Amino acid sequence: MEEKKPKEERTLVINIKLTRKLVAVLIAASLVVAFVGYLALGQRKVSASPAAPEAPEASTASSSGLRKFYRTKDAYTPTLASTACAPGYHFASIWELLDPSNLEYAGELPDAWVGPLYDMGEGPPTGSEGWPLQAYVRTGYNADVSGVRGQANCNGWTSDDPSDYGTMASLTHEWGSAEDLFVWDIGLNPCKTKAGVWCVED
Repeated sequence: MEEKKPKEERTLVINIKLTRKLVAVLIAASLVVAFVGYLALGQRKVSASPAAPEAPEASTASSSGLRKFYRTKDAYTPTLASTACAPGYHFASIWELLDPSNLEYAGELPDAWVGPLYDMGEGPPTGSEGWPLQAYVRTGYNADVSGVRGQANCNGWTSDDPSDYGTMASLTHEWGSAEDLFVWDIGLNPCKTKAGVWCVED
């Protein structure tokens, strides 16, 4: 019977000299691997997240950032004043128009009152052949049919009775005269009368 020889054990020794150059290469390689892993993880998170909501449509506000207003070139009875303005605009209160320097005239709208004689400018009209461009304007007052400027509003713009009155407004065109309200001339019109309407952006 043969005797089993004991197994020889061998030890392998690998001697690696760590030089500064080798250490720098190893550190740089580790940083590259970590950075690539970070980018891959971030990309996976972005693709897994729900889609961001679409940005809302741009507002109708002008490029200047000013709110727009205009006077209609067509005439309306007071009962139609509240529906006379273009989409995106509404029948204006005098208090929304009081300081037109903070507004921009929307002369590009098809129903805006414009003309070749208006001082070659793009602002609002102030008169036509000497007649002030008065148009219906909301007053903010209770439903009223009196002959008092600033109160009369054709019974809340529901009346076309010739004995009822509505308040009108136009930008002053006689700078030497006193205005009724800041730069506005205020008047009255019988509610049977068709007239322009002041409109302002929503």
